[in-house]
Amino acid sequence: MAFLNKADLATTITLNELNNLADDLIISLCCDAAVGEMKLYLYEAYETDAIFNQTEHARNMMLLKIGADIAVYLIASAKQAGVDMDDRRKRYDRAVTILKQLKNTELYSELPRRQIAVQSVVEILSNPKRNNSF
Repeated sequence: MAFLNKADLATTITLNELNNLADDLIISLCCDAAVGEMKLYLYEAYETDAIFNQTEHARNMMLLKIGADIAVYLIASAKQAGVDMDDRRKRYDRAVTILKQLKNTELYSELPRRQIAVQSVVEILSNPKRNNSF
């Protein structure tokens, strides 16, 4: 089961409005694209595999809301090209801003952090000195 699905989008858009916008295939593709975009922002600092492999009630609700905003924006922009979508765009921008802030801080400690191996010894070598005479 995917981290984000059609039922999770009900926090951002009504299911009736969602069904009028797109079919299940496009909705599924946009949900996967939203999860992929969230992984791009969080990969450096967090264990994305552990976060996004969770299902049902183990999922982080804040990330579900952010993913729903991104997915609905992707669906609406794919199906309503050229239509004024200020509200959707603002929600998308807000979601991306939160993801950028989340990457750079330890604000949400319940998300598993990525362990970074630190190399303690750095060895710098060069070629042996040559004495050239001209």
